[in-house]
Amino acid sequence: MSESDVQFYYMTMISEQAWIHLEKVNTLIITYQEFLKTLERLVVDCLRMPANFKVNFVMDDDEGNARLTFVLDNDMRNVDLLVIDSFR
Repeated sequence: MSESDVQFYYMTMISEQAWIHLEKVNTLIITYQEFLKTLERLVVDCLRMPANFKVNFVMDDDEGNARLTFVLDNDMRNVDLLVIDSFR
């Protein structure tokens, strides 16, 4: 699998332990139980308002690890809303 593949499938499993790391890195103010709904809202915002919300998917290495970043693109600067590392 490479970044030039037309179709690809990545997933991540976020346990409560992994959540603690994710929460700390992103300085999140939501609970573990609210995370999935918030993630869903971010995806919907990206689809509804593509001029304001972006998603960056970056392959980190040849092992297939990747990073998913949700970005708010306002006039002044880009703000990372959520960064999820270790997609595989």
